[in-house]
Amino acid sequence: MGAPGEVNENYRAKIPWDFYIRTEKHVIVNQPDIVVVDKENKRATIIDIAVPNDYNIASKEKEKVKKYLPLGEEIENCWNIRTTEIPVVIGALGAITPAHKMWLAQMPTAINAEQS
Repeated sequence: MGAPGEVNENYRAKIPWDFYIRTEKHVIVNQPDIVVVDKENKRATIIDIAVPNDYNIASKEKEKVKKYLPLGEEIENCWNIRTTEIPVVIGALGAITPAHKMWLAQMPTAINAEQS
């Protein structure tokens, strides 16, 4: 993956990394860590990563999902695709929430990384 603010793209996918996403309506948070746009299936996955203190992982996970819901709705409206918000929250000492495996299972995995 390239530097922050770059977009990696091929014929199947586009991956803006730490990229400002323009929307028609104003949303407070519009720069997630990673967005994976699956062009073939018309899906976008908003991925935001945090490494808080271990005791704070559950609240940080909820915060990340709630924080990016408005952006997901705007992407759906503007780009005419479905979105999913995935928080990747791992405590500073390695703690994870019980939902962590469920979130990781929703990650897009079948997108070829070759440049076209």
